[in-house]
Order: sequence, then structure tokens, then C-alpha cells
Amino acid sequence: MPLNKDAIVHLEQNQAAITLSDKLITYFDNEYLSTNVIAVPKGDGVVLESLERFQHSRDRFRGTMTTESIEDFATYANSKSENTTYINAQDMNAKAFFNLGNHDSAGHGDDVASIRLKPTAAFRALTRINDSKLGQKEAAEFIEDWQANVIEITGDVGENITVKVAANALRNITVSATQTQEHGEHNFGRERSARESIQAQAKDARPNFVYFRCIPYAGLPERTFVFRVGILTSSEPKVVLRVINLETHEEEMAQEFKEILTEKLDESANVYVGSFSLGS
Repeated sequence: MPLNKDAIVHLEQNQAAITLSDKLITYFDNEYLSTNVIAVPKGDGVVLESLERFQHSRDRFRGTMTTESIEDFATYANSKSENTTYINAQDMNAKAFFNLGNHDSAGHGDDVASIRLKPTAAFRALTRINDSKLGQKEAAEFIEDWQANVIEITGDVGENITVKVAANALRNITVSATQTQEHGEHNFGRERSARESIQAQAKDARPNFVYFRCIPYAGLPERTFVFRVGILTSSEPKVVLRVINLETHEEEMAQEFKEILTEKLDESANVYVGSFSLGS
């Protein structure tokens, strides 16, 4: 019985798959490692399928470890025989590759570990409140809620103020307006002008600077941030707490992260500043 066209095509594909599978097995045995890869007919062609998932063990180790702990990241990375780590200090993260290889013998780069530092609750509160227009009650409650981190508050002339006094002063700010008139005469006529002055006043000593001390990220040392207290005079006063030189703090924290992580990694590790992604 003669074979139809579809049957002939199917037989040709099966034979091509068998031939390709034999060549793959020979290549892997001789050039790379013993692995199970077969060619399977699919549609109008042949696709490669790995049988690794059916084996007792994988052909090679690969995986991704993630953490927010500098200590755990370094311990895991130092347990590997090969380690190439890229530190992105600006974004407070790093990524280590353990099978990246080199230019002459490139690895797969799929055995990795990554770390991203998590900001503490106190630092998140600081950045959330920074440079925002707060109501009097909200500003006062911020100082009260985080008084464990408030190490000092100073007033207009540098005097020390307690948290209780500062919070009361912020709650009881009043806005007053005064108007002055100027009148002048000269040979060719006369002039008159009015000026209005708006001031924010408090019954208690008003805070000028708030010193806020906290650990910004787990694994980094404590540091002191200084809020400058400003009052926006309007029908309803707004309080602005702005961290002085926040950008400088961020640069210093990035440098601390890089130095601490580099110090904890073994000397054999290749450490670079920047980011890295595998090419396709």
C-alpha cells in the first residue's frame, strides 16, 4: 500500500529528529557534558527538548537568592567558588553572579544572588514627611510619635525645647496681619501706600530645628538628620519640615553601603560599581 504525502513527511521529520538527536548526544558527550537533549518533530520542523526535568538531579546548579540582609548576602556569596558582584550604590542594591565565566569561557549567568536594602520605618517616615505641607496637628503628632528618634529641638535663638513644648507650639500657631500706611507730600502732589505684614506666632517657644537620629537602612550605621521647620502663612497655617542637605546624606549612605558590602565579601570576589545584564 503506497504511503500518502503526509505519512512521507512525518517519516522524514522523524528521521531528521533521530539524526539530530544522535549528533547532539555526540556533541555534548565530547565537548561539554553528558546531558539528555532530544529533537522532537513539531509542526513543519523539529524542536529541541531537554529531558533534565525527568532526571534524578539537574545537569548543573542554578537559581536566584534574594535578601535584604548584607550579612546573609555576603555569607551566601562567599560560599561560592566564583563570584562577580555588581554594586548599584545609588539604588542601594547589588547582584552577584556565580557562573558568569569570562570572555574566553562564558558561563550561563543564571546562578545569582541579589540584595536590595530595605529602609527602616523611621527613615520611611522621615522621607514621607520631608518637604510636605503639613497641618499643625499632623506636624505636632509626627514629633510626638517619633520622639524616641528626636534627640534635640532648638528654638529661634538656639535654646533647647522639649518635645511637649514644641508640639504645643505647632498646634497653637496663629496668623496675625498688621497693616501700616505711609503718607508723603511734595510740591507736585502727594502719595499714600499701604503694606500688610503677615506673621505666624506661637504661645510657646516655636521650634526652628528638629534633630532626628535613626538607622536609615538595615546594615548601615545611625545618622542624624536635621529638619528645618518652616511655617507657611495662609488662612490655615501649614508646617513644612525639610531635611537639610538630604542629597548629601543619600550620597554618603550609598558610599557606606558600597564600603560595607565590599569589606564583607571575600578578597577573591570581583567587585564592580554599577549594574550588569546578560546579553541575548
